[in-house]
Amino acid sequence: MVSVGLVGVGALVTGGAAILRREGDRAYDRYLEASDPRVIEREYDRTVRYDRWSATSLGTGQVMFTTGLFLLVTGLGR
Repeated sequence: MVSVGLVGVGALVTGGAAILRREGDRAYDRYLEASDPRVIEREYDRTVRYDRWSATSLGTGQVMFTTGLFLLVTGLGR
């Protein structure tokens, strides 16, 4: 069933967003602790990149999950 697959993949992608957020938080902590300008720039860029990936994963995962639930409830995803 397509609907069950969408729910499962959507949940996994949403969970992946949490992992990406944690990595972004770690990069931000390194950014705050750094004193070398090169390290500061690198960790800041890494933080922004992880935050964007996390937001994209969260949005995509939620759309997939919600679409799967809709198809499951309406019976259209059989």
